[in-house]
Amino acid sequence: MARNDDEFEDDRDMGEETSKPRRRRAEPSGGTNWGKILLILFGVGLVSLLLCCGGFYYFARNAFDMTQEPAKIATMQKEIIEIDLPPDVQPAMGMNMNLGVMKMKMVMYSPDAGTSLMLMQMQLAGQTKEQMQATFNQQAGQQQNNRNFRQESAETKTVKVDGQDIDFMFAKGTLNPPNGAPKPVRMVTGMFPSKDGMGFIQYSIDEEKYDEAAVIKTLESIHK
Repeated sequence: MARNDDEFEDDRDMGEETSKPRRRRAEPSGGTNWGKILLILFGVGLVSLLLCCGGFYYFARNAFDMTQEPAKIATMQKEIIEIDLPPDVQPAMGMNMNLGVMKMKMVMYSPDAGTSLMLMQMQLAGQTKEQMQATFNQQAGQQQNNRNFRQESAETKTVKVDGQDIDFMFAKGTLNPPNGAPKPVRMVTGMFPSKDGMGFIQYSIDEEKYDEAAVIKTLESIHK
């Protein structure tokens, strides 16, 4: 994401260390658009439906591997990236998907204690890591409402991840779960190089439990 000259001058004047997250300009209120990711996930669901309804049951059964076993989820997580997980999350689901032109690995951790976390790794045939990163950066600058998360404000912060400066979106808003009352939350999302493709993180924390320093520490722990 481009920064204007004034922002670079401010950084030099303040003498910020490169390891310290740099605050970016606040984004206008509205919904967060991770459009490319949402479209891909929608496409995954559509492909899955077509496979099941089209008589390719054997292929679908071998293309998708889902588990709720904590040990298997832990193995999948380490195949995506290494990370110091928050102490208040519990493994909920893991999934491997292989459709040939697209491969995806995803692990989810439950929100029982007011915190939820999702990690995902994706490979697209014909797309290099640099191309996927460029596409994500273009999409991240646009905005779109998410039916479950109503964003009120957001800002981009740069965090040092595995030796690289990575941009993450720190958003504040209201989460509308399928069951239960809406609640104020903070949601952190971003994309980074993973062990075998590009990695994504979505980290949701109840407003009353939000600790920005702890969140940044978790992000900084990510490495291949």
